Amino acid sequence: MARNTAAQGAQFERDIIHYLTGCDCETTRQAPVHIGWRGYGYDCMRSAASKGALDVIAIGSVDTIDEWNRMYDIRPALLFIQAKRNKPALSPADRMRVQNLALRGGAVPLLAYSAKDPDTGRVYPHFRILTGPGPNDWAPWAPGKDDA
Repeated sequence: MARNTAAQGAQFERDIIHYLTGCDCETTRQAPVHIGWRGYGYDCMRSAASKGALDVIAIGSVDTIDEWNRMYDIRPALLFIQAKRNKPALSPADRMRVQNLALRGGAVPLLAYSAKDPDTGRVYPHFRILTGPGPNDWAPWAPGKDDA
């Protein structure tokens, strides 16, 4: 049976948005996979049928901005995200495009991928912050953590 990879990719992008913004699926029972995703105060936009460098753009809440300003005197409340559902890898050209846009926009360049939580076994979006041009130039990143 053929898989519709475009539909799967779009669903993963929506999962990223639910994860960052929070999800009311617990009350609506629309998507039980999202139950327990409390969100992190981001507002998100998805680039539908994206052929560009970015799939999701997330903007932090005022609380997120204030917290970062106090701790780091910077404002990484803007996330530029490239989504890869299965393999957390980008071509060098795609990596440079994401990093270039993030640098110009003052954003955090992220790669999102789907993986199981080692503690719960549930699948949810994981993130890598892109730190350089090579395939090994990345560090783990998570919303709500102070490691960006």
